[in-house]
Amino acid sequence: IQGPINIVAMWTTPYILRPFACALYTVSIHVFGDVPSAPIAGMIHDKWYAKFNKSHDKAYSDNLAWRHTLQLATFVGVLSVIFWMIGYVWQLCSPTKVEGEDDSDDPDRIGQYQTIEDSTHV
Repeated sequence: IQGPINIVAMWTTPYILRPFACALYTVSIHVFGDVPSAPIAGMIHDKWYAKFNKSHDKAYSDNLAWRHTLQLATFVGVLSVIFWMIGYVWQLCSPTKVEGEDDSDDPDRIGQYQTIEDSTHV
């Protein structure tokens, strides 16, 4: 999943800032995704475990709590795939060029370096 997201970051970032954008994106994946996901899943599990523990034995309550927690995680994953599909279709349906977008694939510019002056349009 990280590959397509990095490509989107590269397409939407000026040439000179692409390494910084890629590094910032990788750090943000970890800060907003990997780090808080385990404690959040644990809190959700604990809430459902307390709910199910009132009416069932401990092992069965733990099993039900994990099932519901993982079902919720799967639902969030499916939602993200749906949003990716919406974004992809949206991108296909808008063939117009974004304002300020440069022609970096121009054959006359092959072999030339893009400078800061080239990437800022004053």
